[in-house]
Amino acid sequence: ELDRPFFYELIGDDFPHPSNHWATPFVEEAMFSIALDYNILFPNDALIKINDISLEWGGKFDLAGDRVGVGTGSCSNPCWGDSFSHEEHREGQDVDVRLSTIPESNREEFVGICRRNDGSAQIHNGNHYHIDF
Repeated sequence: ELDRPFFYELIGDDFPHPSNHWATPFVEEAMFSIALDYNILFPNDALIKINDISLEWGGKFDLAGDRVGVGTGSCSNPCWGDSFSHEEHREGQDVDVRLSTIPESNREEFVGICRRNDGSAQIHNGNHYHIDF
């Protein structure tokens, strides 16, 4: 699990998933480098906020927390399944970063920092960057 929050803040770890920041060793190092590089370039700005990566043992996790209709297309709340968000968050190779903590004037540079660390950052749902590694 990400465990060096010197240059980033971990968010979103609550019921029903109190541990949602599990990453492969490569992604863990890349996120540390991305956060460090961002902080060096923008030392007076807020730390980046890292949300969902993966559960400890990987696999599916539902955002509604009730597992009702998971994968069936019958969820009334956002949940895990083929037609829902978060399908990529199974193996610790995809990371969500809160968009509101990155000023618009810094976003192009943030995407470049991700690219230099082998990540591809795109805005999803208008509220977060989804970084693929």
